[in-house]
Amino acid sequence: EFGFFMGVCVCLAWLIVFLAYPATLVFGERLHMCLRRCLMGQMMQPQGGGVRRASTIQVARRKSMVALADALDPEKKGVGAAHGSFLGDYLATGIGKIKFLTLLIFCSLSGFQGWMAVTHMEQATGVPQLFPDDHNQEVLKDYNSLFDSYSPLDFDNSKYTEFALKCSNVFRACDLHKCETFGERLGNLSNCECVPYLTGAPSAAKGCGSYKIKTGVVGRDGLEAKHLRRADVEQLVRDEFPTATAVSVGAEASMTASRLETLHWDSGEEYLASLVQAPEATVKLGEGPQCALDQLCYCGQQACEGTDRNSPVLGRLRLDGAAKVEEAAARRLQSVSTTTAYVPTVLPEFRADVLIMFGFTVVGTNPMLGVSKEVPYSFSSSFRLEDPWAQRRSLDLCRNYPQELKVVTSICWLDGFQTWWTKDKGEEWPVRPNKDFHAQAWFYANNKKTMSYETIQFVWFTEDQKVKGMYFQAILDVNRNAGSSIGFEAMKTWDKHIAAFNSQAEAAVKGVWHASKLWVTSEAEKVILDSTLVTLCISFGCVFLGVLVFTRSAHLAIIVMSIVMMIVIGLLFFMTVIMRWAIGAIEVLSLIVFVGFAVDYCLHLAHKYHSCHITDVEEEEEEEENQEDVPVGLMTSIGRKSMTLAAAAAHGGLATGKRLSMKITDNPMEMGRKESDEKRQLNKKVLSRNRSSERFERARYALERIGGSIVGSALTTIGSAAFLLPCTMHIFFKLGAVVCGVTVYAVIFALIPLPAILMCFGPCGHDFKSILHLLGRAAQNIMPEDEDDEDDEDHISSVAPAPEGDTLVAHRRYVLNMPAKGMGQFGEHETPPPTRTRIVTSG
Repeated sequence: EFGFFMGVCVCLAWLIVFLAYPATLVFGERLHMCLRRCLMGQMMQPQGGGVRRASTIQVARRKSMVALADALDPEKKGVGAAHGSFLGDYLATGIGKIKFLTLLIFCSLSGFQGWMAVTHMEQATGVPQLFPDDHNQEVLKDYNSLFDSYSPLDFDNSKYTEFALKCSNVFRACDLHKCETFGERLGNLSNCECVPYLTGAPSAAKGCGSYKIKTGVVGRDGLEAKHLRRADVEQLVRDEFPTATAVSVGAEASMTASRLETLHWDSGEEYLASLVQAPEATVKLGEGPQCALDQLCYCGQQACEGTDRNSPVLGRLRLDGAAKVEEAAARRLQSVSTTTAYVPTVLPEFRADVLIMFGFTVVGTNPMLGVSKEVPYSFSSSFRLEDPWAQRRSLDLCRNYPQELKVVTSICWLDGFQTWWTKDKGEEWPVRPNKDFHAQAWFYANNKKTMSYETIQFVWFTEDQKVKGMYFQAILDVNRNAGSSIGFEAMKTWDKHIAAFNSQAEAAVKGVWHASKLWVTSEAEKVILDSTLVTLCISFGCVFLGVLVFTRSAHLAIIVMSIVMMIVIGLLFFMTVIMRWAIGAIEVLSLIVFVGFAVDYCLHLAHKYHSCHITDVEEEEEEEENQEDVPVGLMTSIGRKSMTLAAAAAHGGLATGKRLSMKITDNPMEMGRKESDEKRQLNKKVLSRNRSSERFERARYALERIGGSIVGSALTTIGSAAFLLPCTMHIFFKLGAVVCGVTVYAVIFALIPLPAILMCFGPCGHDFKSILHLLGRAAQNIMPEDEDDEDDEDHISSVAPAPEGDTLVAHRRYVLNMPAKGMGQFGEHETPPPTRTRIVTSG
């Protein structure tokens, strides 16, 4: 759409200039002439008598009229003549003296810029930047990037706050505790060994009359508070204190469960266990103070630091709910997933999601411009979720994700429907055909929630309340702002997984596909970047064809295309090295679209170089004593005639002691009226010996006539784009900076290296005419000669032999050699036969 917009703007500008601008010029010239005549008429009026003060005012008025009439003179060149004189005399002469050095410098500079751009190039990821770097939106992104990845098992003691330090004590209230272990495992799941923690073992030497006991149970992941009973704790305390007179245990409601992260310092191994806080127990032994006892009961887990290794086991805790723990673990492995639990590394707010679509077929197309008004999808008639196998396959797909898919959370309405159907309704799964699956699904979708979402948003129903489409949502451990490489890798993994499902699925559920916003951004980003080189080649091809059409010279088209390539390389250097931008969609678009800015000035200069016509070419002997007295400005420009003396000698176009003068014009009709055939042939002959001088004069003439317009056009373009630079939206700032950068590069390369390469290797004629000329000469060599020419070949003598490479003469000229007889001779006499001599003229 951006390219289309640029093309429409250029076409409209061309139409306005082509249709309205010439009429405006004519109207302006006539208006100027009318005003000038009026002013001149007032100036020619006779002065009337008056006081001296009135005559002074009259003189000032007449002077102002003269100045205004002179300014309105349409024939006056004004500032443009000064620009042309500077560009044609000084700039062209300077480039002509060091043209090869200039060309070498700019080629080396382009190579260096290309190398720097490639080495500093970085690929942009995510959505294009909208705001400046110091904007709060961008600062927030930089701050959030510090938390893009994390590990729930990675905790650093040195960075813990006071609250986090409390979690190092397992008897403090916290959701996640931590401790270092010795690597020794105590007890097992059904018979836990209890040892003191941070307190000494109870003994009679302490003289304690009672104990307040805190008990923590450390077991495998899956141990919950409901698996520990109050009676188990009371039995443990009675076993530890057999002489106790009274034992009291708190209520079961006071039990809590949390996670315990264990770290074995020697090996660095980390484990995640469950920690259940048992109700507090009080033991009465006799008279004496009350003492505290903290103990941890390990059910097959490693002992934490703070546990006395040499302390004997105080007691053994027998869990009556141990079998239920094993049963719950087995049931969880069977119902939740058969895959290994995936540990997320991306924060929830940055995670990408994938939609798994059932019963849909993509039928819409994207238009080249605008937004599609078609329905992008339709419902598949083959999708039948009432099929028991369709229910089995669909539920298995949303429950069992391979680990390489990086699924953290699955929002699957069918999973909740299966739980509601089997537990709340007490029915069998899958739904039997006689139970009307569609009616049950309609009721569940309109009355139950899937997690915190309305279930109806995941299912589509027909008018008669039958399921016709649905989708599941999987939350991935992939950053949604990741680059195209990460997004494409995740998309390929999902492609394989869905393709494997469809290959084994029944017809009632086949045709599943997946979609994600991450896929869209990654594919667009990758396609834009991968197609940059191809699109640039197409753009350069269009440049070549455009220059070829306007100049009718393949030689000149190659030169202009080379200069445009240098400008594009400079623009890439400007974006990657000077501005330090990562290459994204905006940058690639700028490289492609603004090729038109790069070719514009070069095409104007090349067209003026090629379209000019050279007349009045003269080669004269130069007198040495007169060369010093003639000013350089007079020798280089006398009216419209160009005199190449010192400049021509500088590039070796003339022989020593020779002076070449030529007149250059834009009007071919004027050249045709003034030149005869002989004069034209002489001009070609002289120019063929001075091609370097001809190239220099053509390049100088192009700079003189079109160089000022190029500079003025560049200044107006930069002036219009400069208003985009202070914009807050970063995309507008980038567009303005790119327009200014490519304009500066284009005008510099059009005024310096392009004339230099034209002076070195520019064409001196039309390629098409040269090709036709060569074909004509080849045809002449193939065609047989006249018989008369063959008979008279021995009698033809060349008065002035034609030089090599001379063009064919339109007419053949002969001298008739009549037989000579003496006066009065008659009769039969031996006289030579009459002959003719062919005359070939040249010069």
